[in-house]
Amino acid sequence: MQESPGMLLRKQTSYTQTWTTLVSLNSETDTHEAGTIVFWSRYSYIALFLRKDQVVVRWVDEDTDETKELVGPASYGPTTLTIRAEPSTYTCSYRSGDMPEVHELITLPSTVIQRQRMFESPYTGAHFGLFAQDTSNEQCLVPAYFDYVSLTT
Repeated sequence: MQESPGMLLRKQTSYTQTWTTLVSLNSETDTHEAGTIVFWSRYSYIALFLRKDQVVVRWVDEDTDETKELVGPASYGPTTLTIRAEPSTYTCSYRSGDMPEVHELITLPSTVIQRQRMFESPYTGAHFGLFAQDTSNEQCLVPAYFDYVSLTT
């Protein structure tokens, strides 16, 4: 029996908010991922997550509809992932283990997640979320641990 990916969503209630979580994933498999997301639909999202020992940002390019990835530097131990929403941008950053400073990975325009296709359900707005998945559609027996989640304005 295959398990579907798990995702927990919370509506973005303000144009300016900071969504933060502390996540641990101890997997050496390229297809195991766990992290956070700002989600509109499966075609409009920005995901910030751990895969193996790296922090990764994934989004769908608003012009080409191609999935893009930015692979950050190595991350060891529990990692704080942060998505900062502003009226026209989303900024993805992280702090790994005992690192004293936060590292910004990318700032993307909010138009990346504010698109709707004809065949999608009606607008429900942006949501922040947590997810853990195996992208090969196999069952993942390696747990992801989320120590906390925080939403501040």
